[in-house]
Amino acid sequence: MGQWYWISEYLRLMLAYGFVLYVWPAVVFEKHLAGKSLRYRFAFCVTVPLLLANTVILLLGLVHALRPWVISTLFYCVFAWRLLRNHPPLRALAQDIKALHHETMTMRRLLLRAGQRARDGVRAWLAPVRARLRGRYAEFALLLVLLIFGTLYFSYGAFDEHSYGFGDEYVHHQWIQGLVEGKPFVKGIYPEGLHCMVYLTCMSFGIRLYSGVLFFAGVHVHIFLLSAWIFMREVFRGRYTPLAALALFLCLDQLCVNEVFGMSRLSWTLPLEYGLYAVFLSAACLIRFFRRVARGARVTLHPRRPKEWGILHDPDVSLFGAAVAASLAVHFYVTIIAVFFCGVTALVFLRQLIRRGSILPLAVAAVLALALAVAPMGAAFAAGYPLEKSLYWAIGVIEGNADEVEAANVAGDVTAAFRDREERDTAAEAESAEAAEGAPEYSLGQKLLWLARDKAETLYREGYATLYPGVRSRLILIATGFALCASLLGRVILGLRDRHRRKTAGEDDPPPEITRDRFNGILVTALLSVVLMAMYNAEALGLPQLVAGSRLCSTEQMLLVMLYAVPLDFVLALPEGTRLRPLAGVLGWAAVLGVYALAQLGGFFHSYPYVELTRYNAATELSNRIMDTLPKQQYTVISTSDEIYQIIGSGFHEELLTFLQRESDPSYTIPTPYLLLYIEKHPIQYAQYHFASGPRWLAWEDYPRFYPAVGSQCPEILHGQISDADAKKPILYGAKLSDTAATLEGRTIMESRAWAWYQTFSAMHPRDCSIVYEDENFLCCCITQNPASLYTLGVTARTEGGT
Repeated sequence: MGQWYWISEYLRLMLAYGFVLYVWPAVVFEKHLAGKSLRYRFAFCVTVPLLLANTVILLLGLVHALRPWVISTLFYCVFAWRLLRNHPPLRALAQDIKALHHETMTMRRLLLRAGQRARDGVRAWLAPVRARLRGRYAEFALLLVLLIFGTLYFSYGAFDEHSYGFGDEYVHHQWIQGLVEGKPFVKGIYPEGLHCMVYLTCMSFGIRLYSGVLFFAGVHVHIFLLSAWIFMREVFRGRYTPLAALALFLCLDQLCVNEVFGMSRLSWTLPLEYGLYAVFLSAACLIRFFRRVARGARVTLHPRRPKEWGILHDPDVSLFGAAVAASLAVHFYVTIIAVFFCGVTALVFLRQLIRRGSILPLAVAAVLALALAVAPMGAAFAAGYPLEKSLYWAIGVIEGNADEVEAANVAGDVTAAFRDREERDTAAEAESAEAAEGAPEYSLGQKLLWLARDKAETLYREGYATLYPGVRSRLILIATGFALCASLLGRVILGLRDRHRRKTAGEDDPPPEITRDRFNGILVTALLSVVLMAMYNAEALGLPQLVAGSRLCSTEQMLLVMLYAVPLDFVLALPEGTRLRPLAGVLGWAAVLGVYALAQLGGFFHSYPYVELTRYNAATELSNRIMDTLPKQQYTVISTSDEIYQIIGSGFHEELLTFLQRESDPSYTIPTPYLLLYIEKHPIQYAQYHFASGPRWLAWEDYPRFYPAVGSQCPEILHGQISDADAKKPILYGAKLSDTAATLEGRTIMESRAWAWYQTFSAMHPRDCSIVYEDENFLCCCITQNPASLYTLGVTARTEGGT
């Protein structure tokens, strides 16, 4: 098993996810999607399947009917039913097969007719797509190149190191495994949209869950990029400006630890990053809706439904509701960010929002989205499921005492943390009141001016200058100021022009087009970049920390590159709508290639993202080989906790720390025929920041400088060395048992003691002990035993202080 295995798993997951997201809804909802734009089809396909999967899978789990075969049967039966119903040629094929059975048709004739029908069907399916792409091949070809580049960049690390990139991925693997076992909300009530999509994709196509979680983010990232592109299409006038902004996002380097962390998160299978696409889609739908209202268009109603429900027939309103529901079904953080995106958009388009007939459809869509996303969680709460502990942590973030709540979660006393916080806040208020006595009086205007200046300085110092030190922060301020001025000035100029056109228009002339809102998208982007920076720096500004700052970095980066592209938009938009329109493609390709070349030659090209390395590739590949070779439930892997998630459902796992704690217990046995002891000859520095290594045209290798003590660049790995001296030392326990193997010294002692134990045991039972795999860093020892006469594993006896 080598790199080709992982490539095949990646391609299988890509094809499976593409079928779930694009093929299945295109067939099942064929009549609804007929005649719709490509953007509508995309937004529909990435939100509705998620909502259906989330609702059906969780509700089946709550009634104890969730099984992989049940979900697969529902998935394929609905697809086959709609396919046969919508496509008469398939029914004709069934008749031909029947005729072949009765020997009234030859096989050659059947294959010929089937081929002709397939050709005609593909042509009919591609006809509307080709019609919409006509004249835009250069634009979509460039978009495809950027999507391939971005997918390769964010997927590359998983091929270098086959372990999960972040510790939270193990937790989410456990949630998905709970769904495999028919148990939703295994750790409490929590949005499970991501878990349901990974579960559906892997179970319906027979993909190993470990491979699904490992590669899912790299496959899904194209949806994030496409959603951002759709949002940019509503912001910029030039068709190629969004592509230049995407190129800048995919090429620009990061200048601090939080930025590197935020961008690396896009390569990990995590709920927040999975759901970010819904943020951009919801804002894009709002902008399109408000612009239609500005042009005098009314909400599209369904002809046979009452107004309150018929408004969902409107494409922008329905997609807005679907995007909001998708954000809430995935992660509360995503919904919070989406609320700010939509709030700023509504504020900029306030004139359109307050028009008659605008608020009701949006309100109905939002309420229905809330009900649809919360329904499974509400049903679980009614059934007696507890809330997940991170919800209390989220409350602590808002209150400003996340660390205390985290500590209280460990101790099991959450309410005490909030009570202590309230008492300290009361005392602090009393002290500030005493200090204020005798202070000189200032006018309200002076106080507000000083407060605004202080907050602005704090925002720049703790936000812009921290995330983008040096010249970059000043360039961002210039770009933000330019975007604000350009949008406001353009609004004034276009407003005056609109007024002049209305005055000079004749009575029989159609009403002139309103163009003053043409630059509102740029204003939305500029304001959002400031709002997200304030959210990142909320604690320093004295505001509630609604979202952990580092989780905002990738979204903020996307908004900032859009601001960089604002001046370019004025150039790329010039040929649009004129005879020079073909020149726009040349300028667009030149702009994207110029961004790439400038990043490479200017020294600000990005580097590879990192993973928090927890084990060697040999351990991952050996575990896969064991799962393919040994009978299920007939072996036990003895190692640190990382292997448990990979082999779950196939074999058993014994924690190495538990094993070592009982190495002198004469009654200690493990009741499986095969025992596989994983030993790291060079114990790995656990969770080190390990950066991928690859071709320089894709990324550089410059980020380890941010992590001088705990960072490494593939193929180098920070590690220790087992020894007989370390085998005699007592185990160094951490604050939690799981922390024991997290330090290099503690892990070295554990691995050394495991090797010493094996040497002693193999000397006692040489016929049943063997080393089945060994390289310079890692080895696996196999012990074969008779289940009817188990070996006693407690073979050593030593006196240890502190163990």
